[in-house]
Amino acid sequence: MKRRDVRLHNGEGGSALAIRLIRSRGKNQVSKVLDDGTVEVKLAFKGSNHNEELKNFLSQILDIPNERINVIAGKKKSEKLVSIIDVEPQEVQKEILKNIS
Repeated sequence: MKRRDVRLHNGEGGSALAIRLIRSRGKNQVSKVLDDGTVEVKLAFKGSNHNEELKNFLSQILDIPNERINVIAGKKKSEKLVSIIDVEPQEVQKEILKNIS
């Protein structure tokens, strides 16, 4: 039987956010929320620093330090799963909806 690599985490509370990232020439913005709850974010970035730029953008609109935001899936793709530590889902939803351009 093959051994599985088990990774444990500390189970911090917070929110998870599905993101669809679209490269933009203009300003960074939340463009819409799709029917499945995925948040579409237009982001201006150079090179491959899109994850850090996304974290910085989300930290600004949520008014939290970017250390509390982690891209946990899709690090090299446009579809991402983002973890937001110590912010309730209702608060994240309120701020996302408030910032739709």
